[in-house]
Parts: sequence; C-alpha cells; structure tokens
Amino acid sequence: PPQVKADTQGYYDENDAIGDFIREYCELGPEKRINRTDLYKDYCQYYQNECGRFPMAARSFFQVISKRPGVSTLRSHGKRYLVGIARKLAPILN
Repeated sequence: PPQVKADTQGYYDENDAIGDFIREYCELGPEKRINRTDLYKDYCQYYQNECGRFPMAARSFFQVISKRPGVSTLRSHGKRYLVGIARKLAPILN
C-alpha cells in the first residue's frame, strides 16, 4: 500500500546518516570528484560529532555511497576517487 511505502521511505530518510552527511557537507554533480579516503575521513568526523557513535567501516561506507545515484568510483594514477560528489566546505575538523 502507498502509506506503508511512504512510512518506510520516511524511516530510511530519518535514519540515513550518509544522506544527512551528503546534504550538509557535499555537492553532487557529474563534474565533482574527491579522493575517497578524504571523503571517508570527513564522514567519520561528521558521524562522531553529530551522532556520537562510531561510523560504519570504510568498506561499508564505500559500498553504500557508490550505490547513490550519480556517484561512481574511479582509479587514476594509483589513487581511488569518488566521481559525482565533492565537499561543499573545507575538511571537517574536531
């Protein structure tokens, strides 16, 4: 039923720490790109500061974020990047 789908989506939206992080600290777009380790460090800092809990493991983070529409991974010159996403702001500090 439509109400169950809406309620389920609302639950996921409210409990989506990566989504909150993306909305607050990232920009999306096909021309965006960031070193994936740098983004993970920002996510960890955000999650510890905002949620007061330990963030998900790096492997899980990269699997989840690379499934976001418009976000993909890229290897170039021995480095790994996420394409389609970048920081809005400077790195998150303690």
